[in-house]
Amino acid sequence: MSDSSHAVAACADSIDYAALLKRCMGRVELMARILSRFRVVVTQEIAQLGEALEQADQELVLACAHRLKGTCLTASANSLAQLAEQLHRTGVLRQSFDIRNLRSALDAELVALLASITEWELGAQREND
Repeated sequence: MSDSSHAVAACADSIDYAALLKRCMGRVELMARILSRFRVVVTQEIAQLGEALEQADQELVLACAHRLKGTCLTASANSLAQLAEQLHRTGVLRQSFDIRNLRSALDAELVALLASITEWELGAQREND
């Protein structure tokens, strides 16, 4: 399997690897760098969002959710981007939200996302060996 077909064949749904590879103009090494950086940034952004949720700081929740959505869309992490968009929309409309369920959903998606990236990296590494 070639590097580019490996990227498309990753089996988790957390990231649209085909779209990300296209965005990277087929350059798998660029995609690997983006995913590596994304892993760090998304973990930090979800931690910040979690803190904002725990503090019930509506303005900070809005800012964090908006930033998280943009970060996720850049890396084609569409599921998490949709979750961030839902949270942002809820905050803009000043609707209340269930912090425990929302935090659980964010954490679950982060775990799936990080597992997906690790799986992709391991597959890419095997192909290079």
